[in-house]
Formats: sequence, C-alpha cells, structure tokens
Amino acid sequence: MNVIDFDKFKELQYCNNELCKYHNKIGHGNVCILSRKNNQVYCNGCKHRWVLTKDTFFYDLRSDKSLIIRVLKDLSEGKGQRAIQRTDGVGLTTQTRWLLRAAEHVLPISDHLEKEMHLTRVQIDEFWAFILKKREYYTTGITR
Repeated sequence: MNVIDFDKFKELQYCNNELCKYHNKIGHGNVCILSRKNNQVYCNGCKHRWVLTKDTFFYDLRSDKSLIIRVLKDLSEGKGQRAIQRTDGVGLTTQTRWLLRAAEHVLPISDHLEKEMHLTRVQIDEFWAFILKKREYYTTGITR
C-alpha cells in the first residue's frame, strides 16, 4: 500500500501555474483536496490539478514509500544490495534506480534522513558517498 502523510504533504504544496495569483505561494489556503485515494489536490484560485508528490523524489514511483525509505536507510547504514534483495525483495536494478534518483534530490532527502529518520550527519555522508560510487559505476563502469 502506497501511503503518504496526505495532510503533511498538502501543507507544503503550491500552485505552479504561472498565471495564478497563488503561483509558488505556500500556506495560502488555496490548495484543496481532489482525491485522497490518488493523492491529488487542486488550486481553488485557478483549478490547476496535480499530485502531492510533484517535484519530489517520490513522484511517479509505484513502490510503497516506507519500503523505499527503508531500502535507502539500509543502504546508508552499509547493508549490501544483495542482502536487501533477499530481505525486502527489491531487485538490484530497482535499488540502483532509486539511488540514482536520490542523487538528484540530495538536499531534501538529507533533510528528511536527518529530521525524520534521526540519522547522524556521518551516516548521511556515508550514504551519499555510497551513492556517488554507485553512480560512477553505473554511468562509467569504473570502480574505485
């Protein structure tokens, strides 16, 4: 089940319609619920619709968010990819895609890892070092 904290995500939303008076403004009460089931909201200023995960790491991912976070946390703590494949059933290719995607969202993910998952800066630095190595390997085939 792909559950997110709907209300928490909703509070952080903004309308990205450049013609709307609420364009890029957070917390103006203009974001309304369209569908909780599909995680959709709309702007009551211009009626523009979007999903809560727009512009985030989770956008367009079908896997359960708690699984994704758990896998990324396990990787950051040094658990091997094959061990994760055995215990969580997440294939190596999927893990790699998540890692590469995480590399594109470094700052928001680091904030989440530190605040929500209570990881130390050292653990977060190890996580990003691991991702950098994997990205180099999968884009160039070179290992250090």
